Amino acid sequence: MLNELAVLRDGLRQAGIAVGRDHPDVKAVARTRGILVRLDQNGAVTGLSALTAEEMAKRWTLRDGQHNSFPFLQPPYPLADLPEDDAWLAAHKDAWKNLAETGGRRLGLLDLAKTCGFAGARCSGWPKAGYRESVIRRRQRLAGSRAAPEIVAVIDGFAAATTSEEGLLRRIFDAACDVLLRGCDDFLIDAIYDAFTNRPALYLTGPVGAFPVEVGSVVSRERVNLALTDDLPGPLGNCALSGRQTILHTGNFPQPSLPILGPRILFSRNSDIPAALRYGRADAESYPVGAENIAELAAAVVRITGQDLEGRSWSRIPHESDKSKYDLLLVYMAALPEMPLAKLLTGDTGEVYDPAMILESYGEVAADVPRAFDGSVVNEWLGDAPDTSPIRLSILRAVDKANTKIICDRAPGLRQLHDAARAWGRAPARLPPWLNVVVPVRKGEPPDRRRPVPIPPLHLPAITRIVHVQGGEREVAGRGLSAAQSLALLLDRDPVAARAALRLVLRHGAALLPTVGVDTRLSGQREAVIGRKGREATLDLLSTIAVLIDIIDPETTTMDRIGFRMGQLLAAVDAVHLGYCVDIRKGDVPQVLLGNSVLGTARKDPQKALALLQQRWRPYGQWATTYELRRGRVRPSKDAKPSPHEWAVLKAMWAHRAFRALCPDIATMIAALGDVAHDDLFHADLLLGYMAGLPPQSADGTTIPDDTPPEAPQPEAIDV
Repeated sequence: MLNELAVLRDGLRQAGIAVGRDHPDVKAVARTRGILVRLDQNGAVTGLSALTAEEMAKRWTLRDGQHNSFPFLQPPYPLADLPEDDAWLAAHKDAWKNLAETGGRRLGLLDLAKTCGFAGARCSGWPKAGYRESVIRRRQRLAGSRAAPEIVAVIDGFAAATTSEEGLLRRIFDAACDVLLRGCDDFLIDAIYDAFTNRPALYLTGPVGAFPVEVGSVVSRERVNLALTDDLPGPLGNCALSGRQTILHTGNFPQPSLPILGPRILFSRNSDIPAALRYGRADAESYPVGAENIAELAAAVVRITGQDLEGRSWSRIPHESDKSKYDLLLVYMAALPEMPLAKLLTGDTGEVYDPAMILESYGEVAADVPRAFDGSVVNEWLGDAPDTSPIRLSILRAVDKANTKIICDRAPGLRQLHDAARAWGRAPARLPPWLNVVVPVRKGEPPDRRRPVPIPPLHLPAITRIVHVQGGEREVAGRGLSAAQSLALLLDRDPVAARAALRLVLRHGAALLPTVGVDTRLSGQREAVIGRKGREATLDLLSTIAVLIDIIDPETTTMDRIGFRMGQLLAAVDAVHLGYCVDIRKGDVPQVLLGNSVLGTARKDPQKALALLQQRWRPYGQWATTYELRRGRVRPSKDAKPSPHEWAVLKAMWAHRAFRALCPDIATMIAALGDVAHDDLFHADLLLGYMAGLPPQSADGTTIPDDTPPEAPQPEAIDV
């Protein structure tokens, strides 16, 4: 990970972006609501104020690894001595929710403090001797420097308060009660309530105006960094990253707090792990790095993951097997860190993913930044210059509470990413234009017919980890494509990798797609099996299949392959079977239609499936032929909307005529199959053809949406 961060640091330097440097012991504070406690050098509490989660997160603290945080404190017990009675606690929470007015909540909190009192028995053991000694040692390190007198004064106040008879926590409890008696704002009431009933989040600082710089500020952070760096210079040696002789880093490696992942150690080789200690060296001794270098690397990763660059240089991406976990994507171009490259790979929440529009916006971004190599970046987008601007692309995954590994690290060229994204976005457009999925909407609204649209490449892990079982009615967790595999599909377009991915997608989603196709054909005859969530998952699967097919066979259109035509044939058979059941069996429709019943066999042995179909087709084909001969040309009602019965028969007659045009007889289809490879591509084409059905056309050549509900007006006659 250090090598990748060195590239990041150098890229930021190239872009002229300055980054600050933190000592490894200076850490970020958790994003939590808390209380700012003002403490003088004698340990007296001189004031309390509320800190929002955002304000707390901007502050810093000193830690030994993950332990002994100061001046941010989180004692393990609530300040109030709450009864260990679940019924009492539940009743208290309900009562607190009902105290809507500020005055009522303030008096209610005072009553809680009076009733329960201070949790002296629990809090008497805090702080432990080891924690207190670590804080005192920090004072000894900082006292020799004039750089940070404000933090030294706070440590003196902490030491005085914790050695007093009542203790620091009792003093804070009494100060909170005094503030409540005198009156305070809503924010402080909420913060005090949290401290009384949960683990308190406390940040210690000095009295107002005691020092020019307040503990917790950016300036105080810089002063503490300077004091710690000056205090403990490391040994002189060769840096493994730069190769130059410099002062080496000693002790713990920095632990910057990253979005999505939290505090992460930049490098860890724990002496407790036998495999890591095989050469007798652990931690900093096993990988000598310059002290300045390691501080710059930590600062670089914090800068590139800043809140202002979310969706540009970093984004969260889904895990391939656990929906509760996320990985961190870092993607940036050294020449232009502002370019929103993350959006190209992950999309925008709530917006339709359109790679072409995103790419067009990049040219505008590049043109507006003077340092973009005098316009050469724009020329590379347009294909008028060599692909010389590499993009760094890394995916970070949390291994445990503090350690991280890079599961993917690539450096595609700017032009390579541009062309790959355009090809990715064009793939769904190669599906049949009449293929759509009806997504349920609110009652009284027209059906929402959606076509498959482009999907962000790094959404594939979330789409493919869902396994659809029991005909698509139930979802179970599985292992999908990883983010590294998804990026390889985008950038490399390897047909072998795409075939393996297609096999996985079909194994996880093949149960859902036919059920949605049957639901569409039986619309109006029975209640749908698959709801809104399943229909949206179907659209994602169709888009994924389209991308993979485009990589496997970019030259041939899906509609020209034999597997797709066979799927259409089975869809037409279903339509005729449905019309037969509505007319002859008076609406008694079986759960499985004829075409659907042989779909599974068709995937493994299409010749056998067609032979079975030929045996069972005769009554339905004869009915359709006889019906047209007996009643003539089938027309929808002119004066009224067609009923579901009429509409089912209309579609059956239309499908029967289209079926005869597509395939004069089933034996012709069997002969056309010949020795075709019945692989995953054939299976995908078969499912697409079955879902799409036959292209609907009217007598005058205008398109008729397939399975249009009876409420929509229809042309006078349907013919093919």
